[in-house]
Amino acid sequence: MRWEFENKTQYSTKSLYRFITFGGVREMNLTDIWNCRVPLKIQIFLWMVYHDRIQSAVQLKKRRWAGEVNCKMCGEVETANHILFQCPTARFLWIFLKNSLSINCTPTSREELFSDLLPNNCERGKINMLFLCAGTLWTLWKTETSWCLTTK
Repeated sequence: MRWEFENKTQYSTKSLYRFITFGGVREMNLTDIWNCRVPLKIQIFLWMVYHDRIQSAVQLKKRRWAGEVNCKMCGEVETANHILFQCPTARFLWIFLKNSLSINCTPTSREELFSDLLPNNCERGKINMLFLCAGTLWTLWKTETSWCLTTK
């Protein structure tokens, strides 16, 4: 008898569990996010950024939120990309990181972050860059939400 779900062709409960729980599709960017050594809440936050699911004013308006659609810092329409990449505070932080770390580009959207900036590094560099970007995105998000809470 041969077990075809394992390279060694021998049964193991680990291989059976992997077979049962595998959803069929793996996105490599998400694999990197789940393997990054950051707290789980930041991993979930990165997943939400990747899928454009963080709560911005535009997202909240879709759920009949009564608040303002404009950013409290600069007055532009508040989307996830605006909060994390296009607001003057975010642009300053990304340009600072670019100049400090000699990064080739500064991301202006989540698509650019996950398609251009993160994959262009070796494996160790990719992990370090993802760790750095996770901290940057989390800081920008927390700064924006705390600013909104204090200016109501």
